[in-house]
Amino acid sequence: MAFNGFAGQPTLGTGTLAESGTMISTTYIRAVRQYLYSPPINSDQPIALPARFELGQNFPNPFNPSTVIPFALDKSAQGQIAIYNLTGQIVRSFDLHGYAAGEYQLVWDGKNSNGFAVPSGQYFARLSHDARVQVRKLTLIK
Repeated sequence: MAFNGFAGQPTLGTGTLAESGTMISTTYIRAVRQYLYSPPINSDQPIALPARFELGQNFPNPFNPSTVIPFALDKSAQGQIAIYNLTGQIVRSFDLHGYAAGEYQLVWDGKNSNGFAVPSGQYFARLSHDARVQVRKLTLIK
């Protein structure tokens, strides 16, 4: 489901519709900077696209109840961000299919795939995209 977030920024995520018709969302991915390649029509100069693949450190860390996980993609490809607990079980995953090259922020609300709050502890965010992987440690304190 697509809807507009803070200051009209496009966001993708799950949400509920309030009685007033307002969309309420606690987990979403916000496009910070997106690069769509369109070749110039009458130019010999190529357009420079970002050449980085990166999973940034979440902030705040430690967090309660939600945290922002920044990441950058250098091209459009299959990928996902998965949150793991210390035993290696996937707590939550976010599909990145169809995301163009750009910088994004994932806001994780500290809930699992079933919508239940996870306990305090260490978690790992794992970005896998086009056969590449990066991991960062997250700390949830309640």
